[in-house]
This record gives sequence, C-alpha cells and structure tokens, in this order.
Amino acid sequence: MLEDISNLTKLLNRKDILPVGYLRRNSIYYSFVSYINHTIALFIGEDYDDVALFIKRSHSELMKLKVKNECSEEYFSLCEQYLKKLSIYLYKNELLSDFGIEMLHKCYNIILWNDDVILEPIKGSLKH
Repeated sequence: MLEDISNLTKLLNRKDILPVGYLRRNSIYYSFVSYINHTIALFIGEDYDDVALFIKRSHSELMKLKVKNECSEEYFSLCEQYLKKLSIYLYKNELLSDFGIEMLHKCYNIILWNDDVILEPIKGSLKH
C-alpha cells in the first residue's frame, strides 16, 4: 500500500498528468491541487492528523468541482485513488488521533470488513 501511495505521489505532479494552468493562483483548480500537495508534504513529515485534515479539504474541493462538471481529466481519477489509498493507510495503521479519524469520517463511510478497510465516499460532503 505504501508503495502505491508513493507511486501516485510521483504521478500527481508530473507535467504529463497535472494539466497546464492548474498551479496558477487564479485557476479554479488551484486550491484542490494545493490541498493534494499539502497531503504529500505532511505525509512525508509524518503529521498524520493534518494529512487527514487536508484529505478532507481535498475531498470537499473535489466534490465542488464535480458539481460544476470540472473533473474530466485523468488527474482527478488519480487524485481520488491517492486520497482513498492514503486514507486507508492512515486508518489501517492506526496513525490518527480521534481528530484525524473525525476528518476522514467527513469524507468517507468507513467500513471494516474482516481485516480490510473499505471507504465509500460521502457524495455531498461539501462542508469545510
């Protein structure tokens, strides 16, 4: 799982994956891309509760963009995979305090099945 997360983090900022213009501050995607990159930096720094906070923020921004039909590129599919795998990793390895778990619950219904963690996205989770 950790290798999958690492591979996705490398993909998410590649020039052929991250669409041109998404890093411009006046882009409607800027907050989303910034939140995704915050999760990467905070994960490297082992600040897991704040990773969960930015997972929640990323998820919320993604839901807003989906409502506007602004999420058609491969980048968004990879981000969804990344956020889900990262959330499962944090939850399954018990790296979160109650605060971090609460942040994940704002994005996903967390289902424990045997030894697996299954996340179902909460579709209307636009709360900050």
